Amino acid sequence: MEETIPTQLLDNKAPVDRVVLVGAPTKDIEPRLAEEHLNELARLTDTAGGEVAAVVRQRINAPNPSLYIGSGKAEELRATVEASGASLVIIDEPRCRSSWLSSSTSFRA
Repeated sequence: MEETIPTQLLDNKAPVDRVVLVGAPTKDIEPRLAEEHLNELARLTDTAGGEVAAVVRQRINAPNPSLYIGSGKAEELRATVEASGASLVIIDEPRCRSSWLSSSTSFRA
């Protein structure tokens, strides 16, 4: 009896995370510097094997205690994540752990 050899090709590429970057600098940060930070974050995303699907920007007076960005911008971010098929959101600001947990509950990709 002759053994059959599989002829189906396997895709050995690692899956790529589609990423939405969020820049929300306070208004005392120069716009040029804020844009440089986002550009660097995009390069780091690429280096890590991710693909930037979209960028959401907002200038803030101070971080919103629960979501960091405003509620309207959070809704825009949610829609952007859904529309782009993103699996990851990266915010270009240091955050405390409790804020991340709140955000992760709000932005399930």
